[in-house]
Amino acid sequence: MGRKQQTMVPPTVQGGGLLPKLVGGLVVLGVLVLVIKHPSEAARMATGIGHFIASAIDGVAAFIRNLA
Repeated sequence: MGRKQQTMVPPTVQGGGLLPKLVGGLVVLGVLVLVIKHPSEAARMATGIGHFIASAIDGVAAFIRNLA
């Protein structure tokens, strides 16, 4: 009988250290406090971030179109 082939599965990262969890928790807490205490400013920031991302995508698309 032939040998059974074994596939090697790379180990996955489980969890992470305390520092990434702490930083992530602080960021989430900061956004939550901003939204609760200053909802109109938070909405304005979100709109600005959305416009920035859309403008960046448009710029990359224009660059790719000009390559052709």
